[in-house]
Amino acid sequence: MKVLLYFVLLLLSSTYGIRILRGKLKKDTMRKMSVETKNLFNKQLDKLRKLNEIMKKKFGIKNVTKESDNDAIESKLKMNPLMYQGDIILSDKQIDGIINESTNNKKKRSVTNDVTGKWDLKIYYEVEPDVNKKYIQLALSGIEEETCLKFIHGKPPKQDKYLRYFKGDGCYSYVGKMPGIGPQDISIGSGCDSIATILHETSHALGLYHEMSRSDRDKYITIKAENIDPRELSNFNIHPESIATSYNVGFNYGSIMLYHKYSFSINRNPTIFTNRYEYKRTMGQEGFLKFTDIKMINMHYCSKICPKQIPCKNGGYPNPKDCVSCLCPRFFTGVHCTDLEESDKFCGDTYLKAGPKKLFHSLSNKKRCYIKIEAQKGKKIRFTIVTSQLAGLSPCQQDRGLEVKLLEDKTVSGAMICKINKNLEMISEGTVILLLYTGIDTQDYVNFSYEAI
Repeated sequence: MKVLLYFVLLLLSSTYGIRILRGKLKKDTMRKMSVETKNLFNKQLDKLRKLNEIMKKKFGIKNVTKESDNDAIESKLKMNPLMYQGDIILSDKQIDGIINESTNNKKKRSVTNDVTGKWDLKIYYEVEPDVNKKYIQLALSGIEEETCLKFIHGKPPKQDKYLRYFKGDGCYSYVGKMPGIGPQDISIGSGCDSIATILHETSHALGLYHEMSRSDRDKYITIKAENIDPRELSNFNIHPESIATSYNVGFNYGSIMLYHKYSFSINRNPTIFTNRYEYKRTMGQEGFLKFTDIKMINMHYCSKICPKQIPCKNGGYPNPKDCVSCLCPRFFTGVHCTDLEESDKFCGDTYLKAGPKKLFHSLSNKKRCYIKIEAQKGKKIRFTIVTSQLAGLSPCQQDRGLEVKLLEDKTVSGAMICKINKNLEMISEGTVILLLYTGIDTQDYVNFSYEAI
C-alpha cells in the first residue's frame, strides 16, 4: 500500500515534491532488504542514471522538465521506478556489462551469457511468515512439473545459498544466481501476491530477462521513445546475445516476461507497439508461464539431461522428466507432438482446407474447439473475423475468446482476440493457421472467412 500511496502523491506533487517522495520510496524499498541487496541496490541507482543518459542519446531525447503523470499506471503494473526495468536488481558485473554493450565498447566487454549464474538442479527456498506460502508452493510446483528443477522448502544443510521470499515494498528479484550473496531476495510485496507475479519474479531468479530486452526485439515490437518518461529510458535497453541468450527460442507476444504496452509512459500513451497489429491486445499476459518461457528455463538448466534426442515435432522437445516423451506447444499433443488437441463434441469440422474461393465458418456458445486451416504449398491464408462477440479483459487473455496462430513458429502464443470485432483481417506467415475458440458464455460467437492467396 505504501508504494501505491507514493505513486498517487507523485502524480499530484511538484518536481521538488517528486524528488522528496522518490527518496522516501527508496528508503521504504530498502527497509526489509538484506545487507547485500541494499549495497547492490544503491550501486545500481547510480549506474542506472549513467545508462539512462546513454539511452537518451540513442533515442535522441533531450532533457525535459515535465514529470511523469503516469506513475499510477506503473503502480498498477507492479513496477518500481527505482529498479532496473521496474523489478530487477543487477549485480555490478551485470550492469557494467549492459553499460559497456550499450556504448559498443568492445574492448571493455567482460560479460558473456554465463554471467547469469545457474542454480543447482535442487533449489532451496524459504518463505517469510507474511508471504502467502501456498501461492509460492503452487508457483514452484508449476515450474517443477515441466522442468528438471526441484524446489525444496527449507535451508540447505551445508551452505546459506537459497531463495528468500519476503514481503518487501513491491515485486523484484535478481537475475540468475548471484555469487557472494547468502539468502537471495525475491520480494513479493502488497499487490504482488499472485501466482503470475511469483512466477515472473522466480523466472528472473532462474536467469530470465524480460522479453522486450531480447536482441531481436525490434523485429517484433517498436519502442516509442517520445512516450517514455525520460528518467526510465534505461528500461528499454536491448541485451545482446553476449549478455542474455535466447537459445533460439522465438519471441513471444504472450510471454509472461513481456510487459504491458503502457510501461513507463509519461503521457498515458503506449510505449510498446507490436509490429504485427493482430497482436496488439496480446502483450501483458499474466496467468502461467508460457511454453517458450518454460523452454528457456529447460534450455538453460536441462539441455544435457536427455542425451538421446527423440523426434519431437511442431517445436516440441524431449521432456527432461522422462526423456521418452515430448513437451508440446499449446494446441499439440501426442508422444511426439504430432496431433492437434481434442475438441469438444459439438465443434463440428476441425480441419478446413483453404482454396482460392472464400469460405465461411462459425463457432458459438460455450465450448472449446481446436481448428486447423491449411492451404497448399506456396500459398498463404487470408483469415478474416467477419463479426465476433467474445468474453475478454484487457489485454485479451489466453483461454477466453479466440487465439489465432498465424506465424510459422507454432511454439509462440497466437494473437489473442476478444470482445467485439468486425472485419478484422489477418494474413498467415505460412500455409497453416491454428485456432482455439474458447467460448465461456452462451452469447459468445465468432464468424470468420478464409481463403488461400
